[in-house]
Amino acid sequence: MKDTSILEIGLDSDRTFYVRPAAGSFEFIYRAGMGVRWDEARKVLTFRDPRDVPNIDRLGFVVAACAQEYGVRLSVDASTSLTNLPETFRADADAFTGRAS
Repeated sequence: MKDTSILEIGLDSDRTFYVRPAAGSFEFIYRAGMGVRWDEARKVLTFRDPRDVPNIDRLGFVVAACAQEYGVRLSVDASTSLTNLPETFRADADAFTGRAS
């Protein structure tokens, strides 16, 4: 499995959860069937669910879809920025992706 850092995790103005990977293009991520999409213009993976899904679970869907469809393991590191998310999210994301920041 190929490792790729996450540059940014956030919520945009319409409350869509997104993950910006350091490398790669994921235009066929929808094939994983997990509700994750690739926004080519912004180079981000998005997950929009109308239900009240916790952000750490949203990250879980994105990470799982990348692993399943592309064999890519996304991980948080010290340089990962958070946008419109509480700083407390970092510890959960670090633990979830298996890296300490």
